Amino acid sequence: MTWTLWGLAVQTVAGFFGAHAAVGAAHEHRFGFIGHSVTGLVGGAQVPRREPFSP
Repeated sequence: MTWTLWGLAVQTVAGFFGAHAAVGAAHEHRFGFIGHSVTGLVGGAQVPRREPFSP
């Protein structure tokens, strides 16, 4: 899988919305809107590590 800027943008936005969806399910973990937004953006923007090629 090749890395693209578009893929990074999609992952970042998905992380943002995923963090806010997760807080709806786990009410005991509240960091506020900014905290959840930053956590989701950073978590979603993780670039996948390339695995070594093995035939």
